Amino acid sequence: MEPLVFIIISLLGCFCFYQWDQNRKDAEEVQELMERTKRLEEEKKQRVEINRNVEEGKTRQLVLFALDKLGCRYEDDDEDHVRVTYQGETFIIECHDDCLFINVIDPWWYVIPTDDDIEEFAHMQKAINQVNSRCGCTLLYTINKEEKKIGVHTMKNLIFIPQIPDIHSYLESVFINFFRAKRDVLAEIEKYKAVEAETARRA
Repeated sequence: MEPLVFIIISLLGCFCFYQWDQNRKDAEEVQELMERTKRLEEEKKQRVEINRNVEEGKTRQLVLFALDKLGCRYEDDDEDHVRVTYQGETFIIECHDDCLFINVIDPWWYVIPTDDDIEEFAHMQKAINQVNSRCGCTLLYTINKEEKKIGVHTMKNLIFIPQIPDIHSYLESVFINFFRAKRDVLAEIEKYKAVEAETARRA
């Protein structure tokens, strides 16, 4: 008789544990569903607010929304510029509330002194021209005479409106393209240096 009682108690215990576990899972699913619904409602409210702001010419709010979605750290103290950090790189976004276009800039990511070897400058120029012909952004260099340095920058002008799907991913693709252009320019410079070194070795 005792084994039968033990079996019945064990079965009841298993059943109770199953019910408890099932109730726990159901509660977690309900909680997750409620949180998901809340997130969707918040995103919908944000989208409505963004649409209202953009209709009023507030492109800047749309930029900040996209940066928040990407989890970027940024400073927007300047009314015309937002300084953004993405994957360790600092970008500047020029955005104005009365314009539906923005400028994204990756400034001074390659610098050489103005009194450096002329060959270094030539390599940089050729690399920029080469990569400009195949990338989706604009590479250029400027000269700072006071600090005696030459710097390479990447720029992209793009329309930025709420009708663009996943606009944060759209902005992220620009950042990624900048990284690709930077990598290609540096690779081209190294290639020119290697050719020059080989030529000098054979001379």
